[in-house]
Amino acid sequence: MFPLFGRVFSRETGDVELGKRERESDIQAVEERRTDILPWGSAANGNINFNWAKPAQAPSSARVDDPEISSVYPLLPASFSTLPGLQSDSGLLLNHPGSVQPPPQRAHVRLDRLTVPSAATGNSRSRSNSRSSKQSSRRNAPLPFVDIQSEDRQVNAISFLEGKLCISSNLTMLNTHVSRMQLLEIDELRTSLQAQLKFSEERVKSAEKKSAEAERKAAEAERRFGDAERKSVILAKSASEAEKKAEEAVMRISQVEKALEDEKLWADERLKVAENSVQQEMEYRLREVRKEATICRIDPLPVLPGPNDIDRPCEVIAASPAVGDYVTVQSSSYVSSQDTSRERGDKTQTFLVAPLIDKGKARALEGCQSRIPLPTDFSRPRAGGRRLRLVPPPPRLKSEPSDDEMEALNSETFRGAHSPATLALHQKMEAVLDSHNKMTEMFDTLCAKVSSQSAYRPRRKTDPDFKLPAVRSPRSPQRTAVLKFVRTHLYNLLEISRAQDILKYKGQIYLSITPMKSAMVAFEETGTGSGPALKPAMHINWDKLDGKWNAGLCSQFIDYLVYEQGYADGEPTDEEQQIAVNIFWEQLDRLREIIKQNRPKDKETEEQTSARMIARQKEERAKASMNSRRKNTFHDRIDTCLLHLQSQGLPDDERKAWKSHFTTIEELGIEGMSSDDPDEEDPLTFDIRTLPWRAKELTKICAQTDAARNTTNAYGNRRAGNLPRIRRRKEDGRASSRKAPAGKPLNFYDPDWYQLLGRARQIKLAPKESMVFLNAELDD
Repeated sequence: MFPLFGRVFSRETGDVELGKRERESDIQAVEERRTDILPWGSAANGNINFNWAKPAQAPSSARVDDPEISSVYPLLPASFSTLPGLQSDSGLLLNHPGSVQPPPQRAHVRLDRLTVPSAATGNSRSRSNSRSSKQSSRRNAPLPFVDIQSEDRQVNAISFLEGKLCISSNLTMLNTHVSRMQLLEIDELRTSLQAQLKFSEERVKSAEKKSAEAERKAAEAERRFGDAERKSVILAKSASEAEKKAEEAVMRISQVEKALEDEKLWADERLKVAENSVQQEMEYRLREVRKEATICRIDPLPVLPGPNDIDRPCEVIAASPAVGDYVTVQSSSYVSSQDTSRERGDKTQTFLVAPLIDKGKARALEGCQSRIPLPTDFSRPRAGGRRLRLVPPPPRLKSEPSDDEMEALNSETFRGAHSPATLALHQKMEAVLDSHNKMTEMFDTLCAKVSSQSAYRPRRKTDPDFKLPAVRSPRSPQRTAVLKFVRTHLYNLLEISRAQDILKYKGQIYLSITPMKSAMVAFEETGTGSGPALKPAMHINWDKLDGKWNAGLCSQFIDYLVYEQGYADGEPTDEEQQIAVNIFWEQLDRLREIIKQNRPKDKETEEQTSARMIARQKEERAKASMNSRRKNTFHDRIDTCLLHLQSQGLPDDERKAWKSHFTTIEELGIEGMSSDDPDEEDPLTFDIRTLPWRAKELTKICAQTDAARNTTNAYGNRRAGNLPRIRRRKEDGRASSRKAPAGKPLNFYDPDWYQLLGRARQIKLAPKESMVFLNAELDD
């Protein structure tokens, strides 16, 4: 079905539905051609059935202004809007107002035998009938029955057929016109499609351009990403190099700090030695100056002519020299009565007169003697010409008095008057005292700088490669007593009994913001606020240990010790006060280390922190037990060597061997002893950890010493104390992770291990000269 000028035509049925007539010209054209109406019916089995029916009005919906028709034929002229039609049962409608109403009878006509008479000939029916009769007689077939009641009906049928032919021609013309219009529409559609195609091509080109631009941008982004990756790799390398340099810098700083610490310790020792030497020198100078002053007041004594003159009566000898004078006995040839092995030679001795007189008087009274006996506390000359003369003791001053000064001192006119020599001597004494005072002030300044608050004993730095020997300063009993005194009062102010008790304040210490911490920050930054106080409770600023807050606490704490607790009887010296200051800061360092170790980590619960602390304590205890066993091993080996060396009747070769073992083990030290791990099954058995750095000869010496240890007493029973450990040495034993000790003899280190160190680390190891090992074997 397709629309055609306001009609609907079906090729299958041949029916045409005509719309309502709107123009009279179309109606008149149909009336002129109509002579009669032949009904059009449906064809079935070669027959046409005519159904006459009353003309009906065309439906008003079959118009050009319908959306369906106007969308297909928008250019259809208004003259083709409607056509007449007739409604029948067969589907053909041809509506004509002037048509004759057919009778209700039905006519049956054969299509192949139907003849339509012409309107101009009156005998058409007779000729048709005669022709039909002839044809039927020739074919010997019955003629079709044509039931036509009137002639008008035949004329109407012929007119209807002519109208149908006219309509067919009109339909052909209309189809042609429609085809042309469709061609125009197709052209327009093609033009539109071409325009759309062109527009689509432009859009495709634009899309291609955008795609190319996007690809270019993607390539640029990829290139930038590659550059960024390369830069990130370069930055990572730079960061790693910077980290290495930082580690090297830290290592160098640690070395410099260690060197500075060593220099500081060495400077302290030199300072003490210099201070002692200066003190001794000044005391000696003062004694010499006083002695010179005493000598200057003595009158010159005559020299005795011989050794027998010393036996004169005591009153004669006492009359010549004064009590505070010195007597010089000079002999050119003598032999000592106490030491006969000495050779002869000159000897000069100087004695103070007062002790000699007192001793002589005492001996004379004891023996009822009237003469002074010979002295027994100095060498007695046997014979020879001895001379007794008064001479000053040999001067030990760096600047000796001049000859003029000595003459002035020895002159007979000098009796203590203020002579120029005396004035010069006093000036020298004043200069010596001034230099002493200046040196004392200088040493006090140096001591103050060394023992200042920031110069208390720092923590010893560790080496990343080797274990350096510990530099331990000897602890005096005085410092131990001061340590106990200061620590007790510090813990009392902190309201703790031991260092671990500081963790009971962890709720306040680990909080980031508290009123007390805010006050500490304000005091540190601006100096405002109430400041630190010892009572009612002492609060330490753990976030900034060397700040103003803790410095104020230190000053108040020292005053508290001195004035309230009677430290050093309330009058401590600068050295004693500095010792207390150093102990205060050392204790704060120790407490802060405990706080750091027990601080919770980020996003860690209290249970996790407690579990971590328990695990760390177990690890520390295991490590402490291992260190204790290693220390006991060292002392057991030393005791074994000493017991064998003290044995009586020991052969010389064996004694030499044990002496060599003792020297080697003592030089090896505790850090040279191998560690051991307890066996899981047997608690008395321990597996030895190997030391990769130790030479094989040392392992042999240690094993021989362990095998020679005596574990029984004189009765053959087990010795008192813990049961001896069974140390099991395996070939594939676990290697120790401890650092190799530095500063040992060269042959104490394994040669292969030493060669792998490299030159720089070999220098840092600083080995000493090799020791001699005696090759010894144990008897079976």
